[in-house]
Amino acid sequence: MKDQPIRRIMTPDPVTVTPADTAAAAFAAMRTARCHHLPVTENGILVGMLGSADLVKALIPPAHHEDPLTGQALLQARRVDSIMSRRLITLPQQSSMLDAVTALAQGGFHALPVVAPGNVLVGIVTSTDLIDALHDALVHPLADARQLLDPAEQAAPPSPQADAALHELYRAVGHYLHSGRGDLEHGRLLATWGRAREHLESRNTPF
Repeated sequence: MKDQPIRRIMTPDPVTVTPADTAAAAFAAMRTARCHHLPVTENGILVGMLGSADLVKALIPPAHHEDPLTGQALLQARRVDSIMSRRLITLPQQSSMLDAVTALAQGGFHALPVVAPGNVLVGIVTSTDLIDALHDALVHPLADARQLLDPAEQAAPPSPQADAALHELYRAVGHYLHSGRGDLEHGRLLATWGRAREHLESRNTPF
C-alpha cells in the first residue's frame, strides 16, 4: 500500500479560488464542495492554500476601527490573498502514499496539493483520504489490492497458480472458522496463507 501512487486516492482537479476572490466567496465554495481546504491558483499555478481556520481568522475585526465590520460583511471585505497561506508543502504528482504520510506527519496541516512541474495544480490529498485508504486496506485487503491496480492490470486475469492458492486459502479459513477446533487448523491456515502470499508477491500484487 505504501508504494501506491498518490493519484490513486487524490481528488483530481479540486475546487480552487484565486487570490482576488473574497473570503465570502471562498467560504461559499467550501460549503458547496463540503471541504475544509482550497488551493489558491492563478492560471492553474498554485500560489497558496486556504483552510477553514484562515476563514475563522478573517472574521476577527481589525483593532481600533471606528465602525468594525462583522460576519458576512467582514468576509466580503477580505480578499483571499490577505489570509491565505503562502508556505506551500506540496507533493509531486509521481509521489507515493508513503510520501504523503511522511509529509502530513510533520503536522500543522491536513491537506497537500499535488502538483506537476511548474507548480501546476493537478489534485489534492487530505489526511481523510489516507485514513479511508488505510481503512479499506485493513477491512478488504484482497479486494483493495485489485482496486489499486492500474485498469489494464485489473483487466488481466489472475494466474491459475494464484487462483488455486487463493481458493486453498479460502477453504482453509472456512475450516478454521467452522471446525470448532481452531488449534488443530492453525498450522494448515498458516501454510496456505504463506503459499497465497508467495503467489501474490510473484505477481507484484500489493496487499
